[in-house]
Amino acid sequence: ALLAYEYLITFTDEVRLIWLHKKTGATFLFLIIRYHAMITLLILQSLTFLPVSDEVSVDRTCSMYAKVQVPLQFTEFVPWAAFSSLRVLALSRMNYPLASLVFVLACGPFAVNVVCRFPSTTF
Repeated sequence: ALLAYEYLITFTDEVRLIWLHKKTGATFLFLIIRYHAMITLLILQSLTFLPVSDEVSVDRTCSMYAKVQVPLQFTEFVPWAAFSSLRVLALSRMNYPLASLVFVLACGPFAVNVVCRFPSTTF
């Protein structure tokens, strides 16, 4: 509810500052970051209301929920990393090595989640 409230009270600013200006890569990155959380929340909440009956087992419903949840949660880290690296790039007077380092470090949670979610059985 708090997320929806924040979107509602800032929507007029978004229209004025984003939608009425030229579309750039930064614009699309902003929109991805802004709406990814809301879309993920709506999708996952809608999956919790799936009917469970004799034809649709709980295991199958949970399996489908997990298959949708994992990619949605993993993909939220990459746009944040891109935004952070673009910000560093702008503030550091186009220092590409520093921006690249920030991107790699900001992708750390993504890498950790992938490794923990899909552990290797071989060493």
